[in-house]
Amino acid sequence: MYRTDIEIADEFNCAPATSPYSTLVRTFELVEKKGWDIARLNWLLSFNIVKPTDPQTISLFGSVDEQVFCFIKNLQRHSYETVCSRVDCTEKVINRTTTELNIL
Repeated sequence: MYRTDIEIADEFNCAPATSPYSTLVRTFELVEKKGWDIARLNWLLSFNIVKPTDPQTISLFGSVDEQVFCFIKNLQRHSYETVCSRVDCTEKVINRTTTELNIL
């Protein structure tokens, strides 16, 4: 989506340096230029999940939500309304708030 949707790409590219979007853009660029390993290390260092001086080995297995998505979830929070046209619906209008992105 970052590469193909002009509006999303523009929002990412114009994000302030302190924005998680800016960090994502740097990460995407590192993936393209230096590969996934360097991009992963940069992400972890950017958010102080690991520090260059850490002497221990840290396992990040199964931690993608707390190590990656938690930094961008609040920015993608949105509300939407669903209207049910069936006669047997008990709730005709349902309002929800979520951080999940759906592509229809």
